[in-house]
Amino acid sequence: THMLRILDSVRISRKLPTLMLALTLAAILGMGYISFRTAGDIIKTEAQERLTSLAESKAQAVQTFFGTIANNLIINAGDSITAEALISFSDVFERLENPMTDLQRVYIDENPNPVGKKDLLVDADFDNPYARVHSRYHEHFHRIQQSYGYYDVFLFDTVGNLVYSVFKERDYA
Repeated sequence: THMLRILDSVRISRKLPTLMLALTLAAILGMGYISFRTAGDIIKTEAQERLTSLAESKAQAVQTFFGTIANNLIINAGDSITAEALISFSDVFERLENPMTDLQRVYIDENPNPVGKKDLLVDADFDNPYARVHSRYHEHFHRIQQSYGYYDVFLFDTVGNLVYSVFKERDYA
C-alpha cells in the first residue's frame, strides 16, 4: 500500500513516460534474448552441417584410399613376379634350419644400416639360397613400397610365415 501511495502522488505526466520507457526496455530485452537464442541455434546448425560435410568428405577419402590399396593388392598379387617370388621365398625359407634366428641376424642385427633403413640392404653376405632370392626380388618389392607409400610389403607363405619384408623389423621371419 505504501508503494501505491507513492505512485498516486506522482503525476501522470511522469508515470506515462516511465511506463513507456519500461515497456520499451522490456521489448528490447525480449527481442535481444530471442535474437541471441536464434543466432545461437543458427550457428549451431551451420557448425553441425559443416562437420557433417567434413565427415562425409573424409569418409569418401578413406574409402577411395582403401579402394586404391585393394586394387594395388589385386594387381600385385596377380603379378607373375610376385607369384615367382613367393614360391622362391617360401621354398628357401622352408629349407632354413632356424629361419627366424638366421634371417633376423643377417638382415636386422648384422645389417649395417640403422633401424628404419634396413631396407637398404639388398645383397647380404649370406651364403645360402635365401640371400640369392632376396637380392633377386628385393628391388622390385622396394619399388612397390616406395611408389605406393606403403609402410612395408610382406609376403607370407601358406602356413603364415612372414617369408619376406622390405623393412625387416622384428616381426620378420
